[in-house]
Amino acid sequence: EYILIEGDVANVYTLMKIDEFQDNTLDDRFVSKTPDGSAKITSILTLIRKAIQENSSLIDLFNIDSNGIPKDNRDVKQLYDYLLKSEEYRKDAKTILHKNGDDYDATVIRVYTTVSSQSNSNETGKELEILYNELVEDIPSFKDCRVSLTGEDILICTITSSLTKNQIISTAVSVVIAAFVLIIAYRNPLLGLIAMIPVSVSVVWILGSMYFIGYSLIVMTVMVTSLTIGLGITYAIHAVERFRLTADRTGDVLKAVDETVGHTGGSILISAVTTVAGFGILILAPMPPEQQFGVITAMTILYSLITSIFILPPVVLFWGKWRKKRLGYIISSEKPD
Repeated sequence: EYILIEGDVANVYTLMKIDEFQDNTLDDRFVSKTPDGSAKITSILTLIRKAIQENSSLIDLFNIDSNGIPKDNRDVKQLYDYLLKSEEYRKDAKTILHKNGDDYDATVIRVYTTVSSQSNSNETGKELEILYNELVEDIPSFKDCRVSLTGEDILICTITSSLTKNQIISTAVSVVIAAFVLIIAYRNPLLGLIAMIPVSVSVVWILGSMYFIGYSLIVMTVMVTSLTIGLGITYAIHAVERFRLTADRTGDVLKAVDETVGHTGGSILISAVTTVAGFGILILAPMPPEQQFGVITAMTILYSLITSIFILPPVVLFWGKWRKKRLGYIISSEKPD
C-alpha cells in the first residue's frame, strides 16, 4: 500500500514525520516485517539510511544525524539532489520522489502488507479493514502537506465500505417503496405489510447465512439485499394475489390458502428452481467473488421460496379469519358467486 505526501517534502520536518510513521507501524498486525523486526517499508528515509550505510562519508557531507535525517533543510534538498543524480540510487529515488523544477513537491511511502484483496480467505475483508484503520491511525500530521492513503487493497476496502453504507440506506428505501406500492395496489395497509414479510425475513436470513459461512461484503456481494428484495418479493406478490382472488371469489379463507399453496406454490417452486440453477452455476466460476455471488444469490431465491410457501400462508390465514370475523368479509363486501 502507499502513502502519498504532496507539498514541500524537502525539509527536516517531513523526514521526522516519515520516521514517526514508520515507528508507528511496528505494532500493526498486517504490515510485513523484516528479519530484524522492523516494518517492511520503502521511503525516502529508508533510501537515505541505505545510502549512508553503504557510504558513511555522506553523514558528514550532508550533516546527517543518527536517525538518518539531515539537521538542516538545505542539507535535505542537497541530499535529495545527490540521490537523484547518483547512478546507484537514481532509480530508487525516482520511484519515491517527485521533483518539479527546483522543488520537491511529493514523495511516496510504500508499505508492504501480509493481506491481499486477491486472497480467497473469508477473513480478508475484516483484515483489510483492520489494516486500513491502523494505517490511518499511524499517519501523523504533516502540517501543510496533503497525505493520501492509497493502494489496490486500500481502494477496494474503502469502496466496499462506502458501498456497504450506501447499501444499508438503499435497502431501507427499497423496503419502504415496495411496501408503499403494495399498500396502494392492495388498498389495504395491513395486507401490503404482510406481503413484505417474506422478503424481510429473507434479508435477515441471507445476512445471517453470510456471517456463518464466513462471506464478507465485497463489491460482488454487497448488492445481496437489493437482489433479495427485487427477486424475492415477486413470489410473495404472486401468492398474496392468488389468495386475494380466491378469497374474494369464494369467501372461504381455508380454501383460498389451500389453492394458493397448491396451485401458485407449484409455479413459484418451478420458477425458484430454475432461477437457483441459473445463478448456482456460478459456483463453477474460477474467481472466488463470482462463486460467492452465485452461492448467495441462489440462497436468496431459496429463502424467498421458503418464506413465501411456509411463512406467508399461515399469516394470511390468520389475517383472513380476523378480517372476516371483524368485517364479515375478507377482501370486498360483495357476496361471492
